[in-house]
This record gives sequence, C-alpha cells and structure tokens, in this order.
Amino acid sequence: MRRVLEDPEAELDQGEDRRRRGGAVSMVAAAAMGAGEVGGERLVDALVTLVPGLDWTGVAADARQAEEAGEFDGWIRTGAVDPLGLLQAAGPEEMAAARHAAMVLAGVGGLYLMHGLGMPDNPALARLRAVLEESGLSLIVAQMVPMMIDPSGIVHALTMCLAPEITALAGWLESVLAEQAGTGQGLLRLPGAEQEGSEAFMQAWIGHLHQLTDRARR
Repeated sequence: MRRVLEDPEAELDQGEDRRRRGGAVSMVAAAAMGAGEVGGERLVDALVTLVPGLDWTGVAADARQAEEAGEFDGWIRTGAVDPLGLLQAAGPEEMAAARHAAMVLAGVGGLYLMHGLGMPDNPALARLRAVLEESGLSLIVAQMVPMMIDPSGIVHALTMCLAPEITALAGWLESVLAEQAGTGQGLLRLPGAEQEGSEAFMQAWIGHLHQLTDRARR
C-alpha cells in the first residue's frame, strides 16, 4: 500500500505480492465454497504463504487424509469452533490474559498497518516491523486490528487469544516494545525533528500525505 502511495507506477504483480494475493484468493474460495474448490495442495500452500511462521506439516497430512476419505470439501467448516462457548468456559485469569494479548497484538498490528498509510517511519518502527515479518506472523497481528474495532469480531479475537501460541506471540512482541522503551526513545520519535511527541508526529504524517496528494494532482 505504501509503495502505491509513494510510487503510483510501482510494479506489484510480481514475486511475493503475487503469491500472497493468490493465497488470499484461495482461502476466500475455500471458506465460501468449500475446501474442495481449491484442493488440498493449493489450500495448504496458501496457508504457508499467508502465515509462514507456523509449521503446517500436520495440517498438510490432515488435508491429504480428508481428500482420500472424500471429506475434504467441508474440511474448513468441520474445524469451526464455538467462540462464545470457549469464552464462557474460560476462567477469570484466562480471560484477563486474552484481553491483554488482544490489546498488545491490535496495538502492534495498528502500527504495522499504518506504515502502509504513509505514517512517518523511524528506526524503532522499522525494527518492530522487521521482527514481526521475520516471525512470519505479521498477517495474524495485522488481522487483529479489524477484529478489535468490530464488536462482532472482538469475540473471535479473544477466542484466538486464549490459545497459548497467540499469548506467547503477544508476550514476545511486548518484550520488543519494552526493549525499545528502555532506550529512552519512544516509538513516535522522528529522527532529526525539532519537536517531539505525538502531536509533532501527527503533523509530520499529515504533511507527508499532503505532499503525496499534491504530487498526484500534478
């Protein structure tokens, strides 16, 4: 998105961009029309492409088994869970941990997505994006943003955060944020800026968007 904003003629139909878009199309088709619409190999490849940070070996084996048994078409739907049931069964400590994890992930996901909307960059934000992308879980973290701002999505976000793997991801990202805080330089610090703070950061962001708008008009 940022490349489109800053370079309207950027080539976005090659390499990883093309693979991710194809993976997203496969997942939508599988969810809407059944996993059999795309087939096991293509569906697992889509999962690997979109969330490379997880080990999909077991999922691939399950997909092959479901195809051989003729049960693959409803494979995604049979894996559905009852989010409200899981939340009702969770204890107070589990719910508190899930809420905290969801807030951390949504906050980091927001910073990650806002970079694509022209948000000013700095070494701290660049490092946060780098470690998130290296983890292969950037898609999961980014998805927390629309889920947490939609009342119907909060239930699913909290359910996801009950999983120990997601809680661990949130804890790891929180440690990255704490490490940056320990340097005495905030995430919204602009290199070389005369003024600091969130207001100066927002003004720089708005100014950058005005520059892009003026250039597009020209």
